[in-house]
Amino acid sequence: MTTRTSLPDSLAPPRPESAQSHRNDQSSPSSSPTHPASLSSSLDRPPAGPSPFPPNTTPADPVCKTVVRPGKGPVVPLHATCLVRYAGRVLSTGEIFVDSTDPTSRDQTDGDLAQIVAGRDAVRKNRGLYQLVGTMRKGEVCEAFVHSSAGYGDEGSFSFPSVPPKADLSYVVELVDFEPPQNGTRDGFMTYEERLEAAKRRRVQGNEAFSRAATRQDEDGMDKNGTNDQNDQNDQSDCGGPLPSALAAYKSALAFLDDDFMMQLYDFHYEKAMEEKKTVMLNMAACYLKLDRHREAADMASMVLAVDAKNAKALYRRGVARRRLGQTAGALEDLERAMKLQEGAPDAGVLREIALVKGERRREDKAAGELYKNMMAKVVAIDDDREDDGDREDDGDRDGHDRRRDGGREPTASAKTSETATRGPTGVSAAVVAFILQLWTVLLGLFRGPSRR
Repeated sequence: MTTRTSLPDSLAPPRPESAQSHRNDQSSPSSSPTHPASLSSSLDRPPAGPSPFPPNTTPADPVCKTVVRPGKGPVVPLHATCLVRYAGRVLSTGEIFVDSTDPTSRDQTDGDLAQIVAGRDAVRKNRGLYQLVGTMRKGEVCEAFVHSSAGYGDEGSFSFPSVPPKADLSYVVELVDFEPPQNGTRDGFMTYEERLEAAKRRRVQGNEAFSRAATRQDEDGMDKNGTNDQNDQNDQSDCGGPLPSALAAYKSALAFLDDDFMMQLYDFHYEKAMEEKKTVMLNMAACYLKLDRHREAADMASMVLAVDAKNAKALYRRGVARRRLGQTAGALEDLERAMKLQEGAPDAGVLREIALVKGERRREDKAAGELYKNMMAKVVAIDDDREDDGDREDDGDRDGHDRRRDGGREPTASAKTSETATRGPTGVSAAVVAFILQLWTVLLGLFRGPSRR
């Protein structure tokens, strides 16, 4: 959101002297606010025609706010219930489409006050107004431009209020009072918006705790592999510390987005809830990695990939967890997929992890080769010893028997070839060779670890 304390003189429309003095009086701390019959006329907006204030808004930054009278105290908490006076105008025509001070308006709660939830984004229409109120302080008056993407969209509104399609809007808002959000856990009695907002508040709390842990880690330092030192590991145990606090907040957020709740949603409402749930699960995976709970980190990332197979963050975090679990084949597959899904230049973290995985796989292959070589040498030596013992015991009897069978003649070349084919060129039987190959396959799998999906 873009915020300005005042408009440039070149953009401000001419105002009557009475309006200028009224604004100066309102900005004085000692003056008491007055509430005219129509808020839309209290700031002397042009009565008709296009607005002279050119909107500086885009879909990426859809709200441009100008403070007319500063408020007092802190900014309203996220999802606080706010009592406001406001009026809205279509920029292209200058038509007022809503005015809470109008006695005929249906958007009223208490007299000329309307009720708006600060920062609510689980709505199809007019998200910009909720975002605007979420930046205000008690007693503040502001003007704002809202891009059509955060207003009533490409479709507009043809009931109440009546807004044409793709209309950029302007608002004048006064925040009279607010009530902090309720943090109760009676989720069975909560509306869709209330449950989603309760989950988001807990996710924000978890993010704040995670940021504190990251700050502490930066101060204490990390080793070259990006792992905490021993003192930091002790601080981040399950008994306390910012990381366990963040994890607890994320788990609390997921409790509001359980399967029973998700099964009742579809289309827009399901997408908004799933977006929030995926964000929470990705944050939990990051927490588990910091706590060296790699199997749980991999499981949490897999849950995200079950509903969003092309989520690069989930692939990256599962790849990191698999590498630390020794599952290098699966880790390399995840990390390479994550790199392909990234836009622009590859992320340095992904490239670093891929290099680590490839290095570990080279070491595994070398160690497995050495093990196989040593094992083969031992097996061949044992088999040769057994063959030599048997040959010394049976040479006399076998030679005598062969000679008697052959009439005293030496064994033919074909007989010797048949015996060599059965026992192998080094004296190792075919059964022993087959056993060695099977054992090699098993050992190689143990070194590289299982590749879990």
